[in-house]
Amino acid sequence: MSLQTTVKTKVKSKTALLAIVAVAAVSAAAVGISIFGGGLAGVVTLPGSVWTCAESNETANNVDPATIPYYSTFLINTGGLDNVKYFDITRRSAATCQKNSYPYSKAMYEDTCLIDVGTVVSGKTTWQSTKVAACSKADEDGITKRNCRLQEGFVKNATSTSPAVSNWTYKCLNGCDNGACLPVPDLEISRIFYTSTNNIDVEIKNNNTAAPAGPFRVKYTIDGITDYTNQLSLSGTSMSVRIADNLGGAGGNHSIAVVADDDNKAIESNENNNSLAKTLATCRDTDDASYPSFNQSRTDMPYFKGTCTDATGDHVDACSGSSVTEYYFAVTYSPPGCACAQRSFTCPAGCNNGACIATATCTATDDPDNSKVIYGANLEVNGTTTGRIYTGATTTMTDICSYSYPDRVQESFCTYMNAINPNYVPVMTWGTYTCPAGKTCVSGACQ
Repeated sequence: MSLQTTVKTKVKSKTALLAIVAVAAVSAAAVGISIFGGGLAGVVTLPGSVWTCAESNETANNVDPATIPYYSTFLINTGGLDNVKYFDITRRSAATCQKNSYPYSKAMYEDTCLIDVGTVVSGKTTWQSTKVAACSKADEDGITKRNCRLQEGFVKNATSTSPAVSNWTYKCLNGCDNGACLPVPDLEISRIFYTSTNNIDVEIKNNNTAAPAGPFRVKYTIDGITDYTNQLSLSGTSMSVRIADNLGGAGGNHSIAVVADDDNKAIESNENNNSLAKTLATCRDTDDASYPSFNQSRTDMPYFKGTCTDATGDHVDACSGSSVTEYYFAVTYSPPGCACAQRSFTCPAGCNNGACIATATCTATDDPDNSKVIYGANLEVNGTTTGRIYTGATTTMTDICSYSYPDRVQESFCTYMNAINPNYVPVMTWGTYTCPAGKTCVSGACQ
């Protein structure tokens, strides 16, 4: 009795049914179909039957049809994803179908990882499809030929009167584990942005944080010059990568193009969002690169003459009577970049050559003649410094020893904020310094 005639036979008794099923199993085996879970269609549909089909751990299709191998054949065999429950490559599940309560009619396909294992017979290598707990991307490198893949089980014709379990093999990009494809990262260049110090950073996102991305590199081209970052890895949602330091230079517009994983070393689910190109305006201010947009508490910049440069050209600090017009750069967001802006300050002692005339002084008891005034410090003498600090306030500070390191001293001293200042305004500053070899800090001095 052939499979076809078995389908047309009416069941009149339980004994007859068992006989029919047994014969059907023999006939099906002859053509490579199994009613117990093998082949493309694992059930035999009988007239008048009522089928119960289910997936043990899947509730929806979760696969891109474009990635299903031999999709045209898949359409012919299943009718397409709309006719399938469920093709979910991210979960392990078992698809089953059973007619009424007949135990011999139950068929099942369980999602399984597969590889090809080679055996040598008569000097020739043959490859046998073999179930494994897990396989990796290394099995797809063209050398081992183990062909790591997922055998995905599902129910086809799920809404019809003739459902059946079926399966299809699917190549997992990042490997297969416990009957499911491992998650795949998705790198995206989300933005190119300018920072307060004329540095250019790139923000890289991973749209699938379940899968760490990397290693990968970033290719960037700035004004026609191409370079690459070191190898990077991204385990979180996003990261920022510096591609240019102090790009402002002479200011102006800069053409920037960035590509993440340009050499396709990293596995990704989407290769179409890895690049971004922008034209950024950058700025430069010679007397303070960030004032007042990023450090508005500072009040000493009017005492220095500077030039702010942006895409429109140079803007030089200038006197206007007893006031000074101070140029600075500020971030702009549309378009992204910066532009020079200006503020007017009234100079208490008048303005000279684009800067307020200094009235404040700075003195240090361990440097009475200011011989060390330019970034100088007398580490071997305890001293007290009085002067205006960067915020504009007048402060007094005495040298002290470091709390953490016995050979270091926190030294206060006078310095010129900026050598281009035409009025040479002395200000007070401080820092922690290491004592000369063989000496330690005692009472605020190296001894």
